[in-house]
This record gives sequence, C-alpha cells and structure tokens, in this order.
Amino acid sequence: MNKVLVVINGCPGSGKSYLSGLIKEKFPFFDIFPYDKVKEEFFDAYGFDNITERSALEERSLEEYYLRLEKRMEKGEELIIEYPFCRKHEKPFSCLIEKYGYRAVTITLIGDLSVLLSRWEERDRREKGRHPGHYLLAYHKGRAIKDSDYKRKPSLEEFEALCRAKDYFITLGETVRVDVTDYSKVDYGQIISLISKNLND
Repeated sequence: MNKVLVVINGCPGSGKSYLSGLIKEKFPFFDIFPYDKVKEEFFDAYGFDNITERSALEERSLEEYYLRLEKRMEKGEELIIEYPFCRKHEKPFSCLIEKYGYRAVTITLIGDLSVLLSRWEERDRREKGRHPGHYLLAYHKGRAIKDSDYKRKPSLEEFEALCRAKDYFITLGETVRVDVTDYSKVDYGQIISLISKNLND
C-alpha cells in the first residue's frame, strides 16, 4: 500500500472538517492532523492583544505545524491535513511529499461564496466548543472576553476578495475540485475512489 497524504482545502465554511471525518470513517487508518490543532495550542500558550500579534502567532504556529507534520511523515503515517491552505503552503508541502515518498491527493472545496459565508457565520454561532481565538481580535486563556474583542464578520464583497487573494487552488498530486454549494449533490464516492486508487496503485 502506498503512503498517501490527503490535503483538504477551500474557503472558510466549505466543510473541510466534515469531509475529513467522512474519509476517516472509510479509511480508519488515516489520522486527521489539522493545522488548527497547533494554532489553538499557541493561542492558549501565548495569547494575543491585537491583530498584528495574532498574525505573528499564526506564523509561529505554522512553522511548528510543518515540523510536526514532517516527523509524522518520516514515520510513514497516513494523514489527512485540512485548513484553508493557499499558495504559500504549496512549496513546503511539495518538499515533504517528495522527501518522504508520499502520494498526495488534494481535494479543494468550492461553492457559491454567499452560501459558504453563511455557513461560516452559522458555524461560529453553533459550535460553542470552537476555540475563541479563531474569531477574536484579542485573546488570553482564562481572561474574560469583551465585546470589543470580537472580529467583525466580513461582508460578502470582503469575503470574495479574501478568497481571491488567498488563492486556495493548490495542486499537490492528483487534484479534484468539489462543489459543496449543495451537500446533497456531492459525489463522495468519487473522493473515496480517488483516495483508494492512490493507496493501492
């Protein structure tokens, strides 16, 4: 069986974590290793008082994520990584894939941006357990949250500009774009078949 790295990316609100869970159900030997896991550790360990400090902390947590990912790839683990990965992530991932002899499968989730923005906003309202560092301008573990700490949600125009600027269409290994505007129309079997093919070819 080949070593496979499944990369799930796309705009916020596109359902990356949900898809990761479905793949995990089909292939239990995969482990899900999202970048958010490391970022949240850094939020709790260091905290931030403004958007500049938050951005710097995210860069530090990204460096740590690459280090941890490399250690796991060195062991030959089958991994699913998910985040709104964009162009800046493509080169370091490519180097790790080549270095450790992995096959990559990239699944980019796309859709009507007004629908994705609505889902993003709904997720933050619904998921009470979601780490507050994701939607605050200032955060320190254990400190009370003030109304002024909350980030303003983007307008549709701002969200569209963000998605264009980030450029989520990285291509690592076999790549497929999946329209998730209507979840009921997604061909999940196609995704499972693609992963299976790369595992067994």
